[in-house]
Amino acid sequence: MDKCVENAPVVIFAYNRPECLRANLDSLRCCDLIESTSLYIFCDGVKETRSNDRELVGQVRKIARGVLFSRTLEVIERESNLGLHNSVTMGVKEILERHERAIFLEDDLVFARNFLLFMNAALNKYSAVPEVLSVTGYCPKLMVPNDYTRDAFFFRRSSSWGWGTWRHAWAKFDPYKGEIAESYNDPMFINLLKQGGEDLPEMLRAQVQGRISSWGVEWAYVHRKLNVFCVYPVQSLLYNTGFGESATHTRKKSRYAPELCNEKFSRKNTFNFPVISEIDERICLSFLKLFKPTIFGRVRRAYYSAIAVVK
Repeated sequence: MDKCVENAPVVIFAYNRPECLRANLDSLRCCDLIESTSLYIFCDGVKETRSNDRELVGQVRKIARGVLFSRTLEVIERESNLGLHNSVTMGVKEILERHERAIFLEDDLVFARNFLLFMNAALNKYSAVPEVLSVTGYCPKLMVPNDYTRDAFFFRRSSSWGWGTWRHAWAKFDPYKGEIAESYNDPMFINLLKQGGEDLPEMLRAQVQGRISSWGVEWAYVHRKLNVFCVYPVQSLLYNTGFGESATHTRKKSRYAPELCNEKFSRKNTFNFPVISEIDERICLSFLKLFKPTIFGRVRRAYYSAIAVVK
């Protein structure tokens, strides 16, 4: 990484999971570069319908205020509950108005020690590459070919687990729901979406219909609409600990859950990045297999498609 470039700030979004946040911060404390990195923690307000969360929210804020290991710390405590979608999209906008680039984390992640090294190096490497809209430290369990020698690869879909982007890229985040709904009659649009996963058209339909509220689906849509890429490491530099009843979207352990990278990869401090012409379709195909709907998913998709036709 170019030592003349200031480290990207790290931004954490938290709500009511003190143990998750504590594990996240304990892990982040051990990451290379953290002592020279600014840290922002957004703490959402208590939901009106969940007044019992007040004590947990208070514990989260106390833990956030107690961080001593980063270069600087700013804790943003929301007075009201914004929800995950608005908390993230508003927080990202606020941070990128102040910084050219940043790294964004949910509160339920733990990291390999070189996570920040990779993220900063990737943000530096691809800052002026128009075909790249984001980077991530996440990688699912993939079959990476033995003859693939790079430390990262391109895929046609963003990740919401430990990701980074730039001000100029987030300026393209404008998922107009009317446009999405109108495009469902366009087979070319549907095929473009499926290049990021067969599940994406149905998830976007659910977003438009209000059955889910996911900023991550909207960010994935922007990647496909612009036909651009996210940069992934060949081994995951993070792990998600937040599967459970307090999670917003992932209450059961997901097939997308990664395995943390091996010790050799975690010791890397320089990375062999691909250029944009080196898109390995073998890796993309392995990635796409993760997004093939289950039988239950296909039945559910058919049901909601039928409802959409009736309406």
